[in-house]
Amino acid sequence: MKTCPNGHQNPAHYRFCGDCGTLLVVPAVQTASRLSLWLRENRGGRIALLGSVATIVLVLLGVGIVVFNRPESLVAGPGPQPLTAAGDVVRGTFNDWVAAVCPSGQATVGHQLGPKAIQGGICTPASGMPIARSTAVLYDFFNSPYDRQWVLSRAGGVTYWASTTDVDTGALVTFWTRWTDAEVVKPLEAFGFEIQRGPFPR
Repeated sequence: MKTCPNGHQNPAHYRFCGDCGTLLVVPAVQTASRLSLWLRENRGGRIALLGSVATIVLVLLGVGIVVFNRPESLVAGPGPQPLTAAGDVVRGTFNDWVAAVCPSGQATVGHQLGPKAIQGGICTPASGMPIARSTAVLYDFFNSPYDRQWVLSRAGGVTYWASTTDVDTGALVTFWTRWTDAEVVKPLEAFGFEIQRGPFPR
């Protein structure tokens, strides 16, 4: 039996008092778990709840896997990196590279495309060779890949280029050409450079 706050006796299955309509207080032993009562009465709800719990567990496990096994590329680093690093893939020195791509084995220092290029040069003409071909390869030093992109995208007509970090200066040195044949920069491949095809998009 249940007793309402006003003292009226009611059958155990009543939720409201039959005499005064007051909500009957459920004894503590019967309020142990409304969830368990609901689950007992609702098979569909029980399945849905278990499915939701399983989904949450799987999502949390997935997040844990991503966090603890994320690739190195997702870890915050110092910013954009050069295409290749001297001493790692690219071998030789700056003078070796110039000697390889310039028919005369020399470059004229002083060419500079803009404020974001630290320094630049162009192959000097070789005796008995057409000037256009012998001066086809240029180079520039940049502080970052962004500066390289900014300058070479505005240089216009860049057809092939290759880049690495110069060990002596720490700058990003880039050889590039407007020549229609990659042959003029191909000698750099012997040092480990990867020849890239232009143009540079803005």
